[in-house]
Amino acid sequence: MLERARREQGSQPPNMSDSLSNFTPTTANTTASVTLDLLENLIPALLKVFLVVLVGYIFGRTGLYPKDAARNIAKLCGDLLLPVYVFNAMASISVTPEAWDFFYAVLISKSCVFFMILFLGLAVDRARGRVGRAAISAVFCTQSNDFAMGIPIFQVIYTTTNPGYRFFFYIVAPISFMILNPIAFVLMEFSRRRATGGGFKCNIIGSVFKQVLTSPLVVMTFAGVLLRLLLWQPASDLEWYSGYIEPVFDVISQAFTGCALFSLGLLIVGKFVLLKRNSPVKPIMFILVKSLVLPIILKFVIDLLAPGNTSLSTAGFLYGIFPTAPGVFTYCLHYSMSADMVALSMVLGTIASAPLMLGMGSMVAIATDPDFDINTFGAAVPYFKMIPAILSICGCLFFVSRSCFVFKKLHRDMKIFRTLLLTAGCMLIVCYISLFPCQVRQPVPVSSSAMVVVFISC
Repeated sequence: MLERARREQGSQPPNMSDSLSNFTPTTANTTASVTLDLLENLIPALLKVFLVVLVGYIFGRTGLYPKDAARNIAKLCGDLLLPVYVFNAMASISVTPEAWDFFYAVLISKSCVFFMILFLGLAVDRARGRVGRAAISAVFCTQSNDFAMGIPIFQVIYTTTNPGYRFFFYIVAPISFMILNPIAFVLMEFSRRRATGGGFKCNIIGSVFKQVLTSPLVVMTFAGVLLRLLLWQPASDLEWYSGYIEPVFDVISQAFTGCALFSLGLLIVGKFVLLKRNSPVKPIMFILVKSLVLPIILKFVIDLLAPGNTSLSTAGFLYGIFPTAPGVFTYCLHYSMSADMVALSMVLGTIASAPLMLGMGSMVAIATDPDFDINTFGAAVPYFKMIPAILSICGCLFFVSRSCFVFKKLHRDMKIFRTLLLTAGCMLIVCYISLFPCQVRQPVPVSSSAMVVVFISC
């Protein structure tokens, strides 16, 4: 396919009748095939992440696993799996000047967003308990689900160009759980004591910071850094650690990603009903700040600290897109602060992050390839268009079957017929791309007609 693309580059666009699986590298120096291969690996990585979340949701929704157990799984991840995961990485990490630029950029960006949301919340909200609500909102907009979702995506995108980027997550993690979150904890504790009529003493600040510093995650982080400083040498020379200790920690840390994503699926169960009794305006605003404002600020700061480093700035933008960690919901339950609002925001933000990560990951793949061939890549574009169409078909069929067999509204609900029309339009797109060849940069009449059908059905 790549040979044909190169022959037809000067005459006509390539034919797209071949399947996407044919876009495999045939030569070692074919940069376009490397880009296509990266995008082919990005989609399965995203599917793995969200399929585990979906499995957790199905288990909790059907009662196969009690949804209340999500708190126990989250406690296991926070007290054992994640601390071991971080210790294992910090003990063998190599910090570069580029990593420090990323650290300072994340620190500045998250601090700006944190205090901006905090002050706006205090200025807009005048009701009782506004301090705690503003604090939990600031935490929501700055704490990312980077370990469970971010590292698998970075491993796919930067495994060949910048493999050290995935270690940036461990370097910037203390910004949230050691600098910004303790400030929010103090404010939420102040708001809770004020609501219950209790007094707020200065020793509460010390107890909050003591609780943070003695948490397993912070202790294991310092232990990993201390081990690395005591044995300061290249990571490849730590043979005794990599040969005896690291394999044991690998077994424990590898369970973190699956458990964290599964517990996230369990937490989502029962949260969609919150849309009926809560306005989605505030959650949507928080999602926009977390998924759009923070990445833009982070990219701007990286461009100031490391001008000309396009790869680092795009990595920072992608880092900011990752959704909020489910641990924020645990903070809400502990301090009794806006649990419904945070739960709804967490669910909508996780769903919205999927297309954002796919789109941004694709742009990063193209941006990191200086010899990108648009003609060769264009042949694969229609097959990437099939992904939202197939997902739309699955969602529409689920809605129709749920309405017919559960609520039995087929005879009196016009949404069913509009959904069936939407399904037909998406199926027309998939069938056309699969069965008929089309050419790059030329209009696709059948696909355009299908999009008209989809628009009318909506």
